[in-house]
Parts: sequence; structure tokens; C-alpha cells
Amino acid sequence: MPDGLNIYKSTLTPQEVDEAFRNIGKVQANIEKAAGYAQTAEHYGTIVQQNQAAIQAIEDNLSDVQGAAQNAADAKNAATSAAASASAASQSASDAEDAAKRAEAAAGVNPSDYYTKQQADAAFATAAQGQLAQSAVQSINGKTGSTVTLAPSDIGAAAPANVLPNVLVAGLPGIRNLAYTKVNLLDVDASDPTGEANTPMFFGSDSPSTQLINAPYKSGPFYGYRQVFMSKNQGGTIHLVTVLLLETYPIAGRIWGNTYDMGASTWYGWHGSSMQ
Repeated sequence: MPDGLNIYKSTLTPQEVDEAFRNIGKVQANIEKAAGYAQTAEHYGTIVQQNQAAIQAIEDNLSDVQGAAQNAADAKNAATSAAASASAASQSASDAEDAAKRAEAAAGVNPSDYYTKQQADAAFATAAQGQLAQSAVQSINGKTGSTVTLAPSDIGAAAPANVLPNVLVAGLPGIRNLAYTKVNLLDVDASDPTGEANTPMFFGSDSPSTQLINAPYKSGPFYGYRQVFMSKNQGGTIHLVTVLLLETYPIAGRIWGNTYDMGASTWYGWHGSSMQ
């Protein structure tokens, strides 16, 4: 044995040495487990970080989605407002077109032709009243030709008849308003059943003896509504033409009838009956 080499001699018993080695092995095993636990913890930490990043991304995306939803709602509201504006613009254009048509029609009208002293027997007390009614009727149906007879002169006396029905029917299709106009109440045309001579009409005058030819009543003002009826024989030929008058003044509801016999070429004469 070389000099200077000191040999340590353990005082442990063999059993104690074995126990020490076993403890050393346990420590090494625990160290290895701790290292594994540390690695697992590191892995879980990485997962947590990844999850946190994913959560942040979801929050960012949610904010974007909410913003997109708000933008969509704003766009929908804008579209609704635009549609309403378009509808209003269309209605305004239609109204403007109607107004332009009325203005164009009125451009060729000479007001001085309407309110003259020739209308002395009309049923308005003043020309201003006639103009007011004229304006109202024209705004309703755009027609003036059949209402001008209702406008009086400033000095004309008002007729006893109520002019309102005449104003209301002045623009009705197929009905002639010949009130205050000289007319033959027995003017019919069997050769043209649908012609103007046979169309319904309103008539009237304060002086029927001179203004209403063939009138059944001539003692005073006489107003009413006339219709023409035609009857055919078995051969389909018109042989009777009947004129009916529905009186509105002086006796409202009284009916007058007169029939023309085509074969005999004669009128049978007026016959009246009251509904009162």
C-alpha cells in the first residue's frame, strides 16, 4: 500500500450501508419525478398561455362581429329611410304631374267668358259665389264647360231653385246639365237611341213658357230631371218613345210622362202624378 494514502474505513454496518444506498435510490427517483412534474407544469403553462391567446382572439372577433351587426342594422335603417324617401318623391312627382296637367288645361281658359251679364237668371246671388262653386267643381273633376251656366252676373237676381244639385251633377259622365238653358223637352231621336238627344239631363228655368219648349208646367219656375225610354215591338222595331220628367221644383217628386207613337206619328200628351 503506498505511503500517504489514507483509506477511509466506514464504521457503518453492512445493513446500514445497504439502507443508505436504498435511500439514495429513492432520492434519485424523487428527483426524476420532480423533473417530470416540472415538465408537465411547463406544458400546462404553455396550454394556459395558448388558451388565453385564444380567448383574447375570441373577444376581438366578438367585438368585430358586434360592430358588423351594428353596421348591418344601420344599413337596414338607411335602406328603409331611402325607400320611404323614394316613395314620398314618387308621390310628389305624381302630384306635380297632376298639377301641371291642371295648369295646362287652365292656361287656355279665359275667365271673362264665364262670368258675364248673360247669366242673369242663374241661382247664385253674386258672381263671387259662382266663382267659388266653379273653382270647387273644377278641382274635383277638371271640367268647366258644363258648370259655366251656373255663374251669374253681379246684378242678376237669384233663382228660387237650389243650385247645389246642378253643381254636383255637372261633371257626371252621360248626364247633360241644361238648367237655365233654352231646351225642347220633347227633343228625341229614335234613329239613334244612344245619341245625345236621348241622354239624361237636368233642366230648369224661371220662365218655362219661353225657355222650356213643350214643358208640361208653365205657370212658374220649373226644374227637374229628364230620361228617355224606347220600346220595341215583336219585330224588334222601336214603336214607342216615352219621355219621363222627375220634377224637383215646384213640387218635388212629381212625375210627368209623354209617349210618342211612331206608327201614328203623334204624342199622346203629358200626364202627371205626384209621389207626395
